[in-house]
Amino acid sequence: MYKSIVKTWGINQLALRKTLVRHSSQLTGVSVHEVLPKKKVIRQYLYEKKINLSYKKVIQTYEACWNNEDTPLPAGVQAHDVYQLKAILEANRKKTGALSKTALLLESNLIEKAAEMGDNMAITLLCGRTLNDEKASEEDKSYAVKLLDDLCEIQFGPAFKIKGDIAYKHGHISKAEDLYQDCLDANLSQELNSVKIECLRSIGVIRFNNYDLEQAKLYFQLAIAEAEQPSQVMDCHFYLSQILEEDKDRARYHLEQAARFGLKQSFAPLGFLLMNYFNRPDLAVEWFDLGNSIGDFNSIVGLFDVSIKQKKYDVARKAFENIEKLTPDEDTLSHFKKSRRLGLEALQLQNSTFASTDAAPEENPKGRWDF
Repeated sequence: MYKSIVKTWGINQLALRKTLVRHSSQLTGVSVHEVLPKKKVIRQYLYEKKINLSYKKVIQTYEACWNNEDTPLPAGVQAHDVYQLKAILEANRKKTGALSKTALLLESNLIEKAAEMGDNMAITLLCGRTLNDEKASEEDKSYAVKLLDDLCEIQFGPAFKIKGDIAYKHGHISKAEDLYQDCLDANLSQELNSVKIECLRSIGVIRFNNYDLEQAKLYFQLAIAEAEQPSQVMDCHFYLSQILEEDKDRARYHLEQAARFGLKQSFAPLGFLLMNYFNRPDLAVEWFDLGNSIGDFNSIVGLFDVSIKQKKYDVARKAFENIEKLTPDEDTLSHFKKSRRLGLEALQLQNSTFASTDAAPEENPKGRWDF
């Protein structure tokens, strides 16, 4: 599919093994079958990813990387096959939300085995891991940089992306943007679509932070158009909602897309937009409730506002109690009370009325479940 730097540049595999590949774990006490997806699921992934291996060889490869890093792989299994088997586990993990330490260790072993065999993507990931590891030696880091430079020489796009991430982490923002663009210019294959999306998104964020909103909008829109999974670009929708805030309908659309795929930062803004502009408190309360359930402060404020608007004073009272608990300082709480004076007065009046009614019940009070 692409040429490996191990063959093209004469990289010493033993050196790779001794420096970057040091973390392979022998996983004992648990069967590999306990962490693998079901047979039907694996077969589906093999078909989708066009991996030309029998199910038997797939399981044997997983077992080899599970038991011991020196266990020989089945005949015909190539470096990129091993990396693709790691990609199957990653895709299934993201799809199901299942997370286990042993499954992650197996993924790590597969990456290291694929890198040892010369797979460029696996080598790139190991280089990134090494450069982000504070405990890694300077020798290891220098070797990782050399490998990434070699990969860039053969225009292997993900290597530019990893170098861009490192540059961004260290505050070299312009350099990072150039490297992300180099990655996009490297003609990424469809298999590397997720890398392309990440680069488009990253350039969009850089442009957004530089107030170049037109360019930011372009890159976010490109990322959304190229994404195979909507969850990959939920934050792109969130950024677009801010860029397009004057166009309420489009802002609502992008906030809804972000919220539906679980971006918690979008719950409160969507709720306020629905309540204040579209006059749909019935829809707003759903998003405020969702944010409230995960302790999002702005969503709790929104829940207070919408509950006052709907005259649901019990809910408003509980929301206000949470706000008092979660407010970071007295100045913030004082500002909240001033900005919500009318709502708090209505709540206080309701409390007084409730107390008076409770002291003098009706002659024939309603039952608990009467309305």
